[in-house]
Amino acid sequence: MEKYDTNDTKSLDREEFTRVFMDCLNSFSTTEDLLHDQFKKIDINNDGFITSEELKNILLYGEERLTEEEADSIIKEFDKNEDGKVSIKEFLEGALGKI
Repeated sequence: MEKYDTNDTKSLDREEFTRVFMDCLNSFSTTEDLLHDQFKKIDINNDGFITSEELKNILLYGEERLTEEEADSIIKEFDKNEDGKVSIKEFLEGALGKI
């Protein structure tokens, strides 16, 4: 995490997380088309939402592994309506910094 925590706050802000997330997906582009494709890959059960467990699989076991607490913090940041899952709208807004 230190690699991405550029302001040395010991936590990731939205911009820092976006860099981690895109690195985990082996992509450096944040275009909506790419993000739609990545959303579909993470949404394993194809229900149109990313559950906490689906997102944790990427965050905890990807190339840039985060702690469970860091993953929970990121999920909370994206899940604006606090329903326990991330919609495509929440995902795009969070990844593109539009929240």
